[in-house]
Amino acid sequence: MLCDYNNPAIKQKAEELKTLESIFYFIRDEIKYELTPKGDLDKASETLEKKSGQCNNKNNLFMALCRAAGIPARMHFAEIRKEIMRGLTSETIYNKTPAVLSHSWIEVQVDGQWKRIDTHILDNPLFNGAKKALEKTDWDMGYAIAKISVDNFILYDQLYPDTDIIQGDHGTYTEPMEYYESDKYINKPDLMTKLSYKLIYKKINKKLDGLRSN
Repeated sequence: MLCDYNNPAIKQKAEELKTLESIFYFIRDEIKYELTPKGDLDKASETLEKKSGQCNNKNNLFMALCRAAGIPARMHFAEIRKEIMRGLTSETIYNKTPAVLSHSWIEVQVDGQWKRIDTHILDNPLFNGAKKALEKTDWDMGYAIAKISVDNFILYDQLYPDTDIIQGDHGTYTEPMEYYESDKYINKPDLMTKLSYKLIYKKINKKLDGLRSN
């Protein structure tokens, strides 16, 4: 189980944070956005221990902390255009990347109504640096961010974003491994992709650090 919300460290952190807004800012700023050796397949407790992860890792930890705090939560998976990663890889790697990638956001139940949260993926220093870099281009998205992105705490009533950045809808899950084992999961690597990923993920993380210091 990747969403190991009964893990003692998860339960302790949830008790410290208590509220949904506190969990949001912890995930946003205390969990550094970066690629990890196992990609999407880190447990929530591993992301908490390492204090880093990419979008699906951070959302899995967000969901685990919410559930440990008694807040109903789930992950909503969809396709995101590969342009989100433009500027972070070489042109060769970028051209070989599939047109869309598996992405997620969080949905939480507040007063009996499901709400979407998706403004917590990038830590604040990276958000600001990536925004500055993107403003110097004519792209609508790149450097792990979109021009329309914001990073404050917002509960959206509309569960599916009204933007062409997000493409196909892959549904909601309370255990991400169920999605990763399905045919819908796009990021499932073959042997060559695994080898390539091991060679490039640290280089991408260096570029992300460069954006933070921008």
